[in-house]
Amino acid sequence: MFSASENRFSEIRLIAAWISSAKSLTSAEAPASTESVSALLKEHSLRAKQYLALNISAGNDTRFWGIARYRSLVETIGRELPEVPVLVLFKDSDTERATEIAAGFGKVVLLPRLSFDQFAAAISQAGLLVTPDTAAVHLAAAFRVPSVVMFVQSDKKWRIWDAYKSPTENLVTDVDDLGRIPVAEVWNALRKLWERRS
Repeated sequence: MFSASENRFSEIRLIAAWISSAKSLTSAEAPASTESVSALLKEHSLRAKQYLALNISAGNDTRFWGIARYRSLVETIGRELPEVPVLVLFKDSDTERATEIAAGFGKVVLLPRLSFDQFAAAISQAGLLVTPDTAAVHLAAAFRVPSVVMFVQSDKKWRIWDAYKSPTENLVTDVDDLGRIPVAEVWNALRKLWERRS
């Protein structure tokens, strides 16, 4: 069993290794990815920092919030912030879910399959990100994009990660079911961060 400081140093070493490998991988690709995402956003009338990114994908289903909850949140955003478009981000295996979440909403955009660099570029240009606990929150923190993050913390020995120097609202459930976090709680956190950024 590692102490808290040993765990933190292990995390830092892993993140440092990931960043150094990502720099070498993306240094040539990043400008092209940013340009291609900017073109896609423009095609859908999404302006930088004026849209909300909603990442629905996570590593496993305990961190999928549920189609009905995401739809309810999108409906609330449309009613309370009618000028704010929503960009739904998702991995390929969640295409069906994303399509169902977006169905029938006018200001909800699904982009075609994105590379990791394009995914990062879409987050970097968002005004706010809502996401389950995934790599997306680390990207948002790197780009100083405010985030509402939904966490599952069924094992209390693990500390919830705080975004570094980035406005974040952490919402936590203590069981292996993200669905226990109510839509109203996510909406209130989102609204608070959106108002603060204006």
